[in-house]
Amino acid sequence: PQTDRSDVIMSIHPEHVEEIVDGAKTHEFRNFRLHQVARIWIYITHPVCELKYMAVISGYKLPGEISADDPGVGNKAFNEGKGSKYAYELLQVYQLN
Repeated sequence: PQTDRSDVIMSIHPEHVEEIVDGAKTHEFRNFRLHQVARIWIYITHPVCELKYMAVISGYKLPGEISADDPGVGNKAFNEGKGSKYAYELLQVYQLN
């Protein structure tokens, strides 16, 4: 169910947004847990500076919990404990009108 805490805006660099839209990046990695968040609104940083996408996400995953069959950008390093503490699977991505 949607609540006042089920959505969050995230700033993401243009090159990473491109990987998300192309399907090459299947998870978003962060060092913090997103409690009760079901959707992220993707704000593309400089030079684009635009709120352009919305993504439905999974609950958080810990290192080692992403399937080895998922070849997404950054997944292997995350599973090995390198980088961020939490991963959120990008279940669906929508372009805003």
